[in-house]
Amino acid sequence: MTSEVKLLHIYGQYSHHDEVIIIGNTEGLMALHKVLGEAICNGSGSTPLKGELMVSDGEGYQILVIREDSNWGSGNWGKIPVPYTVDYAQGIKEKFDYLYDRVRNTFFKDK
Repeated sequence: MTSEVKLLHIYGQYSHHDEVIIIGNTEGLMALHKVLGEAICNGSGSTPLKGELMVSDGEGYQILVIREDSNWGSGNWGKIPVPYTVDYAQGIKEKFDYLYDRVRNTFFKDK
């Protein structure tokens, strides 16, 4: 049985070599699939509304995906902070500034 509510939990890596875990109902996973397909084809993708996807506590959020095709170890990858949540792995402020500027310029440039 499916639900009209799109539920999706994405758990990031705590530290290097840890797993990323994604749990969702069919609708939530289909929304993620659609956004990933948009990013592959067009360079970026997003869910249309903040709140279309929800966590099981009822809080909504938006997924923003950017395709980055530069070579590993060169180009923009060196400017982007690592995604680990453990304190010792947090990047320098300039890397987060670059990441947030990139998100703003990709998704919110008209706002």
